[in-house]
Amino acid sequence: MIQTFTRELAQCLYHSEWHFTTLLAACIQRIDNLPDDIDGFISQLLNVYNEKPALELLAGFLEQSRWVRSWFVVPARAPRFRIYNLEPVSGTTRAELPPLDSPAGLSLWLGLSPGHLDWIAGLKRVDASRPRRLDNYHYSLLRKRHTGSRLIESPKTILKAVQRRILNRILCHAPVHRAAMGFRKGCSSLDHARLHCRKRYVFCFDLENYFQSIQWLPVWRVFRTLGYPKKTANYLSALCTHACPPGALARFGLGDHYNRLLRERHLPQGAPTSPALSNAIMLGLDRRLSGLARRLELDYSRYADDLVLSGNGKRNWDFLAPLVGSICLDEGFSLNHRKTRRLTRSQSQKVVGVVVNEKINIDRRYYDDLKATLFNCVRFGPDSQNRGQHKDFCAHLLGKIHYVASVNTSKGQKLLQLFDRIAF
Repeated sequence: MIQTFTRELAQCLYHSEWHFTTLLAACIQRIDNLPDDIDGFISQLLNVYNEKPALELLAGFLEQSRWVRSWFVVPARAPRFRIYNLEPVSGTTRAELPPLDSPAGLSLWLGLSPGHLDWIAGLKRVDASRPRRLDNYHYSLLRKRHTGSRLIESPKTILKAVQRRILNRILCHAPVHRAAMGFRKGCSSLDHARLHCRKRYVFCFDLENYFQSIQWLPVWRVFRTLGYPKKTANYLSALCTHACPPGALARFGLGDHYNRLLRERHLPQGAPTSPALSNAIMLGLDRRLSGLARRLELDYSRYADDLVLSGNGKRNWDFLAPLVGSICLDEGFSLNHRKTRRLTRSQSQKVVGVVVNEKINIDRRYYDDLKATLFNCVRFGPDSQNRGQHKDFCAHLLGKIHYVASVNTSKGQKLLQLFDRIAF
């Protein structure tokens, strides 16, 4: 048993980059019954071998290691390598999916002619100089809360109807991890925040360019995992991804890196299928971070691009951020390091804008700003406060008030009383 384990451990470590966080991540990902002192063992290994040794030398060292042998003193607690099940979804789920065995069957199911399907899928090469009215997407800029802007790609009427059908009949059956709190029926941002209440430490991470980083291949794999043949998966993936034409990007003056992502087929932010597909694609990352959290006695949840781990354990947590970052990179994502936070009880611990120190509560600054806006609407009229040029400013304010009320009922009632005094 120990010989088999040391051979597999040697292979695992040898095929990983030779530094602490990557080696630790590889062990966490692959080993069940992970020893509590695995981090100490990896530190010792790096002290013995500054550079990666030959595979045979590494295997010999592990086989002779007293540290490794100590893990097998109690057989029931001995570590073992995890066996992965890579089979597609179960037959029961497959029976609930539309039987789309060819592009012709897909066009019939969607009520489109084969030529029309080719056109809205965008699989055929098109003239870059064609009029913008022939594009299948509308483009607009949404200013971020702090700095920069993001491009919203909204499908036009026919494509949006097609995507909604794919969402409601196909993607609703895609497997999603229970740690995913966003874009799922019965889950909300408050569920995401509530999991991390009353914790000694809250670790917050943010994925950079979330939708734009998810490109063609992982989307195609989702449809293949659901059991669809390659050609059908090609069309389904094309209907749910988009490559922005250079002419459209030139109008907005976005950064070079962002433009490179947008020029490749990616999940368009604004398409009804993108949230569900992103959750399905994040299944691997959610599994790995949930496994990491379980081994470190932490809780983990994700709301779209917002990753949070929390717990009460007293230890040096400096290793956690690099480790989470390396796992994300391995899964094809990058962290926005400017938004990485380690929050203690002495600080205001906020998850998706909700304070979680003792119980979920609305952020004081958010509440005060909204209260001031409502008060100024009463005094000077709503037009004076509509700096964002919202078409329905009344609904915009009411939505914010309802959000506050969902977190703190009494504060929501106070804001609603102010709102009722506004003369729209």
